[in-house]
Amino acid sequence: MANAKVGASAGWHGNFVESVTFATGDTTYNIVPGDCGKTFILKGIVGTINLPALADVDPGYQLTIIWGATADYVIGNGGGLIKGLAAITAGPAIQDLSGKSTIEPDTGAQGDHFKFVTDGSNWYVTGYSGTAIS
Repeated sequence: MANAKVGASAGWHGNFVESVTFATGDTTYNIVPGDCGKTFILKGIVGTINLPALADVDPGYQLTIIWGATADYVIGNGGGLIKGLAAITAGPAIQDLSGKSTIEPDTGAQGDHFKFVTDGSNWYVTGYSGTAIS
């Protein structure tokens, strides 16, 4: 069995919360291996935030992504499969996210959020969205 990554967790002084603001011409953000335990709050216009490649992180790597604005953001899977469930307020009460390569709420709203953790082979996700996820 591989050793699990002991990562950071959100602190009281914002030391592990990072705001990602997408602007015209700057619509992609790549999460890096050193971001384990961080919470990312997305703001600005449409954008894509990519999870790190599974080959670059250890089992137990985790992070949270929160919509800080009503916008169409996409979460890329970093080359691994996504498995898990999300609570949806419109449409099905629970949506299976297994096998997705991206997570993209149909109409992303402020407060949508997803928590990711990996076992080194897949990304496992739990989350909430006000609309169905493509």
